[in-house]
Amino acid sequence: MDTAEIIESLVELGRQRRYYMQQRMRAEQSLKAYLASCSGYSPTDGDGKKLWKEIDLVVQAVRKDESASLPAWVDVAAIAATDSMIAPMKTAEKALEKAIGKRALDLPVAEWWVGQRGLGILGLGLLVAEAGDLKRYATKMRLWKRLGLAVIEGERQRKMKGATALAHGYSPARRAVTWNIGESLFRAQWSAPKDENGKNANMTKKEIIIPAGPTGKWGEIYAYRRSVTEPRIAETESLETYLRTPGGQLFLNPAKWTPSRVHADAKRYMTKALVKATWQKWRGEAA
Repeated sequence: MDTAEIIESLVELGRQRRYYMQQRMRAEQSLKAYLASCSGYSPTDGDGKKLWKEIDLVVQAVRKDESASLPAWVDVAAIAATDSMIAPMKTAEKALEKAIGKRALDLPVAEWWVGQRGLGILGLGLLVAEAGDLKRYATKMRLWKRLGLAVIEGERQRKMKGATALAHGYSPARRAVTWNIGESLFRAQWSAPKDENGKNANMTKKEIIIPAGPTGKWGEIYAYRRSVTEPRIAETESLETYLRTPGGQLFLNPAKWTPSRVHADAKRYMTKALVKATWQKWRGEAA
């Protein structure tokens, strides 16, 4: 099987996987929305993050058969029925991911890709399944846009409404692939702060003896970007984190920089550097 046939096969396998994944996610989101309504929550109540976390814990408790301490509004039968519905979808997803990973081993950059600590062959297979032949992208910017990593008119590419949506051309499914790749790379190439016992000080809450820092090339790229944006936290400290639309819906203030935004931005920057290097390797250029 030549490279063109491998790519065509990956695109088809990726399409099948996306179908099962989307159906599973729709069922899971529908269950959460239903449980939220059972709790008495309304979208007009504002930010529902606390409730969504509670619902996640509730669903986990039901799955572990720890139903004794559940709130009265929890519909255990609905959770069980949803789990029965999504079980075959999960099985199909796993089988397709195994096939994607096996097929991706024969891609031109496979050896280089798996040589980057934190990257697995499935990630490369999924990236090609979403982007196709990387040689067809004349510039790295076009590949970034395909994968949801571009900057459009001064702002990050994201889901938009109306005429702006066409310019952004954003696909949450494609961005999810690069988000997961970036997360895996970050976890492998960034060390958390350590306490006196060498344990994660963020978890133990003890004094930090060894600060957080990079443990590889991609972690260094993350650290560089973070050093650029971290001062913006203090610069925008006085700004509100959330604003409201005229209809009362909350949204993040685009001018506000928080620690979580700094982290997400630096991880995105690192992921873009990885995609650029992969594109260059694919084309036979020095990365």
